[in-house]
Amino acid sequence: SDLYPKTLAEAFDSHDREVIAKGEPVSREFTIPDLSPEYHEVMTIKFPIRDDSGRIIAVGGFSQDVSERKRAERTLKESEARLRRAQQQARLTYWSWDLANHSYTWAPGSGALLGIEDAALPARQADMTPIIHPDDRERQFAMLDALEAGRDSYEAEIRLVRPDGGIVWVREQ
Repeated sequence: SDLYPKTLAEAFDSHDREVIAKGEPVSREFTIPDLSPEYHEVMTIKFPIRDDSGRIIAVGGFSQDVSERKRAERTLKESEARLRRAQQQARLTYWSWDLANHSYTWAPGSGALLGIEDAALPARQADMTPIIHPDDRERQFAMLDALEAGRDSYEAEIRLVRPDGGIVWVREQ
């Protein structure tokens, strides 16, 4: 086809073949070069069209321009990467605690401050307890209980114990 570059035309054809093989709708995202120096990114959903006997006789589809969303996603990823680099350079970390699931989500690179690999960062409260300094645990648990009871904010400084025995003071809020 002269309308699209060969690789894109092949991707469109592959999309059609996948719909026929699966017999169900299939969505894909494509980058389509325009006549301008910009590119348009589209989400295309194709679906089988069947005759009365259920045999696939055609492939239908529709596309939606998702260029703005894709630009926003790239901008967000770039911003997150800059934030991650700044946090690592400043030796900052952050985590959030999900009250409903009693689970922690950590910022990438947080393990370095605590002297552990990110994969070993505590995911549950039971995993977090051993790294909280023993003298701070009761106060920390009381604060978590208050949050579960409906308190909407808090501020606390606690000590976390690294595997090498070093102490890291953290401020939670």
